[in-house]
Amino acid sequence: MNKPSILAILLLGSICFAGCSQEPEKDDPPVVDPKIAIEKKALANASSEGETADAPKRVAADKAHLQKAKRVSERALFLGDLAKDSFSAGEVADAKMFAEELREIVRKKKDEWDFRAAKGKAIQDVNIVLGRLALKEGRVAEAKTYLLAAGKGFDSSLENLDCPRNMSLARDLLLKGEKQVVLQYLEECKNSWIRGFDQIREWSAEITDGKIPDFGANLIE
Repeated sequence: MNKPSILAILLLGSICFAGCSQEPEKDDPPVVDPKIAIEKKALANASSEGETADAPKRVAADKAHLQKAKRVSERALFLGDLAKDSFSAGEVADAKMFAEELREIVRKKKDEWDFRAAKGKAIQDVNIVLGRLALKEGRVAEAKTYLLAAGKGFDSSLENLDCPRNMSLARDLLLKGEKQVVLQYLEECKNSWIRGFDQIREWSAEITDGKIPDFGANLIE
């Protein structure tokens, strides 16, 4: 029997390696295309001024994505973004309308398993927007209650490890001198935003020293 040549062995090995290294077929794409989040961040500057400067563009993008939403969890995501961005754009009435629609979705869907991944962010967004509206109208105590409620929708599940917290209401309250409630909110965030632990610690230290951190992109998350 003829022995296989070295060249044949090497060729066979390379074919096997190529076949074994192929990526497995991927499941259906996620409910929300991750490129959307990148697109939204690109519309905002890293500085605090970016929250309002690019808000009209973000509102337009949110509305376009909302029209394409096919599932309740998708609609909840974009409603939350639309409510926050509408407030930043000065469209207060629209912000309230979108926040109230999202609050109704949360009320009806919060205990359903297929809404789990969207629940934490939805609860956050509702409370952030309603809190900013309350603060704008001079209802400081109510705004503080909304801030603390904003962090309570999240748990320590995998869905929330990478979900950054929105700091716009916290920033607004700091501007009013309400330091303690913001520190309490950050402490609450530690329980679920695990990968934001170092950032939270840095912000807390600045606030304790009497400074207002530059929350950057977390003003529009």
